[in-house]
Amino acid sequence: MSGDADDGTLERLARAPTPAGLVNVEAAVLGRIAGELPARGRDGFGVSAFAAVAALSMGVLGGAVPSEADSAQAALSPLTGVSSLAPSSLLMGRR
Repeated sequence: MSGDADDGTLERLARAPTPAGLVNVEAAVLGRIAGELPARGRDGFGVSAFAAVAALSMGVLGGAVPSEADSAQAALSPLTGVSSLAPSSLLMGRR
């Protein structure tokens, strides 16, 4: 029974004229969005470009400057008797 009342209400709303205030809402909203985009777009691009250049610079400089002197390690071979990466040697630690 409530379905009949809902159908009648929907039919009345469908037949009702569109309120005058809603006629130009879409155009006003889209115009305001279009007016604000260029101002925000330029500022955001500059910040993003600066962040990208800073990140690349830090990565290149961090990779170019060694933090400690490198030392050569023995080559790893799975067929030798003792491997430094064997689970038993990793669990025991350095002795």
